[in-house]
Amino acid sequence: MMREYGLTRVDGPAAGAWLLDRTGRDRAVGDLMARGFDAYVRINHHETPAGALPLAYLETMVRYLGPVTPGRKCLAAFWAGWAWLHGAPMNLPMDRGHGDNAARPGPGRRRFSRVHPSDSYSDSATLEFPHRAFSVYSGLLEAVSALARRAPSGQSWSPNLWWSADHNWMSVTDIDLSETIVGGPEQLIATLIADPMLLASRTAATNC
Repeated sequence: MMREYGLTRVDGPAAGAWLLDRTGRDRAVGDLMARGFDAYVRINHHETPAGALPLAYLETMVRYLGPVTPGRKCLAAFWAGWAWLHGAPMNLPMDRGHGDNAARPGPGRRRFSRVHPSDSYSDSATLEFPHRAFSVYSGLLEAVSALARRAPSGQSWSPNLWWSADHNWMSVTDIDLSETIVGGPEQLIATLIADPMLLASRTAATNC
C-alpha cells in the first residue's frame, strides 16, 4: 500500500540509528524526540485521537518543512501496532492496547484500533525503542501528505516519527498523546509558532 503513495519501506536499523544515538535506548516510554536541535515546539491537537496528527496540521507543516528539507526527502516511521498498517479491520476491540502502557481514552475521545502485542506486529518493525516499535519508510514530503489524504473517514494515516533525510528536523506524535513535538532550526520553529492554526508554543528539549 505504501509504495503506491511514493513511500518505500526501509529495511534494517540503519535509518534510525542516529535517532537512537540522540535519545538513548533506555529512556522512558514516549521519550522519543532527538536532542541537539536548535529549538523545539509543542503543537496541541487535543480534539483529535491520540497518536493522530490532523491532516490540516500535517499539510501546513509540509509547507513549512519544504524550505528546510534538502530535496524534500524525508523518512516517516509509523507505530507498528496500527491495525491499518497491516491491512487489518478497524473494528478491533479498543481496549487492546500496547501492553500495560496503553492509555485509555478520556470522555468523548475516540481512539484508533490497535493490534494486540501477541499479533507479532513487531516482526515488521525496523526501529525499536523500549515499548515502542516502528516501521520506517522513505520518500518525499508530498508522499506523506498523499498517504494521509487517502485515509478512510475516522482514521489517520500520519507518521508517529518523521524526520528529514539530513536530520535537520524531526517531528514526534506519540501514540498515547494528542500533541506533536517538532525539533529543528530556529527559523522553522519560529515559523510554526507564528501560524495561528497550529496552536504551537515553544518548549525545551528536556520537556519533550
